[in-house]
Amino acid sequence: MKINVNYYYKYYLEVKHRLFLTTFCWSFTAGVCYYYKNYLLFTIMSNIKTLNNTPYFIFTDISEIFYSYINLVFFIANQIGLIILLYHILIFLTFGLYELELLTFKMLFKTFLTTWLLSSILFYKFLIPFSLEFFLTFQQNETIGQPISLFFEAKLFDFLSYFIKFYNICFFSCQFLTFILFFLNKIINKKKHIKFFRKIFYLIFLIFSTIVTPPDVFSQLLITFYLILIYEITIFFSCLKFNLVTN
Repeated sequence: MKINVNYYYKYYLEVKHRLFLTTFCWSFTAGVCYYYKNYLLFTIMSNIKTLNNTPYFIFTDISEIFYSYINLVFFIANQIGLIILLYHILIFLTFGLYELELLTFKMLFKTFLTTWLLSSILFYKFLIPFSLEFFLTFQQNETIGQPISLFFEAKLFDFLSYFIKFYNICFFSCQFLTFILFFLNKIINKKKHIKFFRKIFYLIFLIFSTIVTPPDVFSQLLITFYLILIYEITIFFSCLKFNLVTN
């Protein structure tokens, strides 16, 4: 069997060019982020405040600020690079997919972008302020109930690491929940499967709430009940839609 070398060489060139474009976009994004590193750091860290309501950071190593900036640049550039990489993979596979498969991949890509955007808003606007408010309640002046004074001074590198780790947990958890909803949509017409997976989903929601919320029972139960409510509403409307279609 004769192998058409030119045929595969075209694919090699296309993959090479797309990888080059992805690398170039990542490098360009990293360069722009490093140029505006101070503004980005101020935007991301604006939620941290001390007792006198003044945001500031300390550093204990001469190279800590530089590595903090590099960590911040990679954090932003990696996200943009991941989106661009997924886009090029989708475009590369376009001509080798059936129409239904292409529509499915496009829907998954759009869902990924939407979930990424919503998880970023949820994290920055709600989770981070709420977690900081919880943890900083232990920072207080000397009172009758607490004979010692506790003051928090934010160490730049440590706080940035906490921010990025917490963001990654929120991002992957939201993507995982989106996958669960897609899976639920596939089995919605099989009632016995719904009954079987309901307990598993409830456990997953509880674990998810435990991971993304501060370590207090009220926050965990609140997020868990909220996710269960969304889950049950999704089941109800999906079953209603399925019954209307079948009837």
